[in-house]
Amino acid sequence: MNLSYFDFDLPKRLVASRPVRPRSNAKLLFYHNNLIKDYNFFNLPELLCEKDLLIFNDSKVLPALLHGFVNSDNFDKKRIFELLLVNQINDKNWFCFCKPLKKIKSGNYIFFSDELIAQVLDKCDRGLILKFEFKGNFFNHLYNVGIMPIPPYIRKIRNADNFDKKDYQSIFSKKNRFYCCSNCFITFR
Repeated sequence: MNLSYFDFDLPKRLVASRPVRPRSNAKLLFYHNNLIKDYNFFNLPELLCEKDLLIFNDSKVLPALLHGFVNSDNFDKKRIFELLLVNQINDKNWFCFCKPLKKIKSGNYIFFSDELIAQVLDKCDRGLILKFEFKGNFFNHLYNVGIMPIPPYIRKIRNADNFDKKDYQSIFSKKNRFYCCSNCFITFR
């Protein structure tokens, strides 16, 4: 299959980089009986039938994108590494993606802040296993230094900021789970 069949031009002016306010005014594309219509999200209740089922995701999106530096004789302190926490292995260990991956070795320490440091336990083709060193609650440190991993198509338009920590949560979010956002749920308010 030729993947170029799926390429298309999407002008930047048509990509929302922030949620619409109020959220209920967000666009809603509705498909029923081979008919596609545009609505707003506030129309959803009138579009639902009695036996329709809505399933809500209660996962909280984590600000799991971290920037840190490795402090060793082989590195200039200015070299910044970007890490995306993907999977929590236990209380202190995480699997993550890293850019640039080639420049990091097992045993290196990565400094994210004065209170959050990680040691590289293992390196594989896809990423790293990190062991974090911290005092107190890990997620509090993560919320202080982490950045929301906004989708790449938005990152082309703007950088992530602290507004994203609120904008990328739905009203159902309770459990710290995801490193990326399911955009369909951020409309519920």
